[in-house]
Amino acid sequence: MEVEAASRFRVVYGTRDPATTAQLRARAMAVARRLLGGDTTRVEADVDATEAEMAAGPVVLVGSARENAWTERLAPALPVRFTANGFRWQGTAYEKPGDAISLSYFSPLAPRHFLL
Repeated sequence: MEVEAASRFRVVYGTRDPATTAQLRARAMAVARRLLGGDTTRVEADVDATEAEMAAGPVVLVGSARENAWTERLAPALPVRFTANGFRWQGTAYEKPGDAISLSYFSPLAPRHFLL
């Protein structure tokens, strides 16, 4: 990945559910270490990320709509539907513990960038 593009990445973890915040932060840090070559300065909590920052480059969201305020906010524009117990993808419900989705999609805030 081009260094300039990598430096714009932002990894935003959810803080809406205190029971999962630490786990989501740890996952966000691991993603940043892999994606950004060890640089974790672009990891931040959903409550700290501004709309301008979210639109400035590609973003990795960590946490469901129940856990991450940005996932909840952007969910209506995404092709996945979040439910109280999980999510629906292409007509199938995924609501078992451990079910997860990795989705690459254009950012609803800045379509020239993508959202993971």
